[in-house]
Amino acid sequence: MTNSDQPTRSWFSFRKLCVLLLIAAVFCLISFAVRHWLPETPVSRIRDLGGEIQYTNNFPPVFGSLIGGIRSITIPSSKKVQVTDEIISSLGEQPRLSVLTLGNLQNPTSITDHGLVSLKNYPLQYLSITGGSITDAGLNELRKIPTLSVLSLNEVDITGEQFQATPAWSKLEILQLNGSKLTNAGLKQLCTIPNLFFLNLSNTSIDGDSLQHLSNLKKLSDLNLDNTNITSESLNHLSAVKPLRTLSMQGTAFNDAHVRQISNVKQIEFLMLSNSQVTDQGLIPLTKMENLKKLFLSNTSISDAGVAHLIQSKSLLKLDLSSNTHITDDVIQILLKIPQLKVLNLSEGQLSDDAIRSLQKSGMIFYFMEPSLFSTMYTAGGI
Repeated sequence: MTNSDQPTRSWFSFRKLCVLLLIAAVFCLISFAVRHWLPETPVSRIRDLGGEIQYTNNFPPVFGSLIGGIRSITIPSSKKVQVTDEIISSLGEQPRLSVLTLGNLQNPTSITDHGLVSLKNYPLQYLSITGGSITDAGLNELRKIPTLSVLSLNEVDITGEQFQATPAWSKLEILQLNGSKLTNAGLKQLCTIPNLFFLNLSNTSIDGDSLQHLSNLKKLSDLNLDNTNITSESLNHLSAVKPLRTLSMQGTAFNDAHVRQISNVKQIEFLMLSNSQVTDQGLIPLTKMENLKKLFLSNTSISDAGVAHLIQSKSLLKLDLSSNTHITDDVIQILLKIPQLKVLNLSEGQLSDDAIRSLQKSGMIFYFMEPSLFSTMYTAGGI
C-alpha cells in the first residue's frame, strides 16, 4: 500500500461515520416528532396511565416504536386511574402484542365482558386481568384467542358453568382463577380444556366433590388449592391424576387429616403446606411419600420433634421451615440425618447465627424467599 492510499481510505471511513451519525439523528428526530406531535397515540396513552411497554426488539425505547412492534403491555391500575373497557379499546392495532397485564390485587380493574371482545384481534399468548365484572360470557369470548397459553383471571365473577370448550384453545396450558366464583359444576366444564398442566383454584368456593373431574386433565402436573374448603376425604381423587407432581394446600383450612390423605397420592414431588394447621404428628404420613422432594412448612406450629419424623424420608431434597418459632438450635443434628436433604430455608425463626453457620459448613444450601407455586412450576424438576 502506498502512502497516497492512506488519506483516501481515511476520508472514506470519515464519510461512513458521518452517514451513520446522520441516520441516527434522523431516527431521533422522527421519534421526537412522534412523541410530541402525536400525543394521543396508544404508546403515549399507556404511559400516561402509568403503564409499561416492551418491544419486539432489543433497541432502546427511543427506536423501539419505529423499528419493531409492541410485544408486551402492562397497565397496573392505580387509585387515580382504573383500567376500563375504554382503555382496552384505545390500545389500537398491535399485530405483535403477545403479553397483556391489566390491574393488580391492590388496584383491580373495572373491565366487563364487553371489554374483552376486542382482545381477539391480538395474538396474545399471556393475558392477566385482576378484578372487574367478568363472567362466563367473557370467558367464552377469550376462547376466540387461539394463541393463548397462559390465562390469569383473578377476583372476577366467573363460575365456569356456562363455559363452552373449543378445540381452538388447544394451546392453553396455564389457567389461574384465584378468587373467582368458580363452582363445582364450573370446574367440571373447565376440565375439558385438553392441554392444561397448571391450574390455580385458590380462594374459590369449590369443595371436594369437584376434584374427581381433574382426572380428565391428562397433563395436569401443578395444582393450587390454597385457602379452599376441600375436605380431607376428597383428596383421594387426586390419586387418579397421574401426571400430578406439584400440590399447594396453604392456609388454615388444611390440617393433619388432609396430610394423611395426601400421603396416599404417591406421585407428588412438591408439597406446599405453609400457613396450615399441620402439627408434628401430621408429618409422620409424609415419610411414606417415596417421591416427595420439596416440602414447604413455613409459618406452622412444627417443632424439632416434628422435623425428626422426616429422618425417615428417603427422597426429601428441599425443606422450608421459615417463620416457625418452635424450631430451636437442637434441630441441627436432626436435619443432618435427613438422608438427601440439601437445601433449607430457616429464615425468620429462632435459630442462632452459630447454628446457621454450622449447617452451612456441613454443605447445606440456604435460600431466603418462599416462592409462589406459579413462580416455581418451571423448575419443579430441580431443587
